Amino acid sequence: MKPREPLVLIIGANDEVGEVESLLTSYGFMTARAPLAGLLDEVRRLSPDGVVASEDSAQEVTSALAVDEDSRSTPVVVIGRPAGAGAGARAARRSSTDAAAVMPFRLLGEPYHAYLTPPFNPRELAACLNGAAWVKRLHDEVHLREQALRRVAIRDRVTDVFTWAYGLERVKQEVARGKRYGYAVSCLRLSVHRSTDAAPAGPAGPAPSDDILRQVTALLLRLTREADVVCRSNANRFMVLLPQTDRSGLEVLAERVRLAIERHRFTEAAAEAKLGVFVGAATFPSPEVSGAGSLVRRAAEAVRLAQQGGRGRVVVL
Repeated sequence: MKPREPLVLIIGANDEVGEVESLLTSYGFMTARAPLAGLLDEVRRLSPDGVVASEDSAQEVTSALAVDEDSRSTPVVVIGRPAGAGAGARAARRSSTDAAAVMPFRLLGEPYHAYLTPPFNPRELAACLNGAAWVKRLHDEVHLREQALRRVAIRDRVTDVFTWAYGLERVKQEVARGKRYGYAVSCLRLSVHRSTDAAPAGPAGPAPSDDILRQVTALLLRLTREADVVCRSNANRFMVLLPQTDRSGLEVLAERVRLAIERHRFTEAAAEAKLGVFVGAATFPSPEVSGAGSLVRRAAEAVRLAQQGGRGRVVVL
């Protein structure tokens, strides 16, 4: 597929910006006008390779683009005014053969920006915008690869919920926020096993297959809120971090999770399978829980107590 020509958004209506727009069009660039008030929406909709803005609007343009992570990499070419004013100054400017003044800045680690002043040299102008478009595409490609690598690093390969390491880091963050703002943070841990007549659900029961584990995580995601963090700790164990959830709310959710898993008919190779589950939970703050580490350990202790008590147990400490 042939790549499209670079698309440039034009902001501003003075003579200099209009001249630049005409030159870009003559060199095969696609251009589109956008109001300053709706710039961010237009950038999200069109994903331009660059923005040309008048000097008067430059600060507002760069500030608007900096708000959104996806638009932050959009290069901005600021069009300055000539030293003089009036028709005489413009005529002198256009008759000059000097090259355009191009001053790129913030090239590494930040969006590519440039400042152009009259007289405009068409080739220099096209080179500037083509360079800006290339830098943006490179930046966007790096950003996409970073996102892909981050997803691999924090997502469990089998279930696609968060990894144990990421879950522990989020526990630290949420407990710190809870201390600062005075709200409760709860942690729910569970262990699931196959439930059969030959091997009843329990610590020694057979572990579910990967396919069934994916069904378990789908069930957990339906039962929890978007703000909650579901992660897999090992083969058949999961943890759910519950920000702004006190003990009473935790007890309700823990029982809902137990009932949902025990009553659900999981499928594997066109056959039904039943699971047993042990649920343990704890809340910060409490006399035994003063931080992130003790919260996770207290919930793990609750799971062990549930296992000792027999199948289908929920223990909240």
